[in-house]
Amino acid sequence: MKTMKRLFLSLAAVSVCALVLIGCGSKSADTPAETETPAADVDLSTANDTFQLPLLGQLLEVPDAAIIEMFGESEDSEEDESGAVTSRSYEGVLFGQDIALTAYYEDELSAKVEVAFETEASLDQLADALSAELGNPAEDYAWESDGIRYQLTDNGGTPTLSVTIAE
Repeated sequence: MKTMKRLFLSLAAVSVCALVLIGCGSKSADTPAETETPAADVDLSTANDTFQLPLLGQLLEVPDAAIIEMFGESEDSEEDESGAVTSRSYEGVLFGQDIALTAYYEDELSAKVEVAFETEASLDQLADALSAELGNPAEDYAWESDGIRYQLTDNGGTPTLSVTIAE
């Protein structure tokens, strides 16, 4: 009787193991097609940011001296023939991603700020991060907040955020 019980329990254990192994190898109907490439899992947390989104708007229509006072001299700046600065660039972090921030000048005041993201984040992922801070976009990849316009574009494979005065 004990032998029969052991044999029955052993057969039941083997059957359960076989069913589990068969189930592990099956493909579920819920599995996405293998041709779909999901967006890279990118951390867009702002804990270590050196630049904050509201600060970008504050960089508009200020003289070069004010930007230098905020961030220091830039190693990467451009000048026109008269020696006036036409742009000044800085490296930093925004939304947890490495960026190159460039302030462009017109008439000695900054007229536009561009942020080039050096990231694997998609435009949609960056748009979600911007929407979390600025609300819903006014149009595709464009937000307006406090008189500032934020436009997210794909610049030759590099996500770029342009910040200008809203018109």
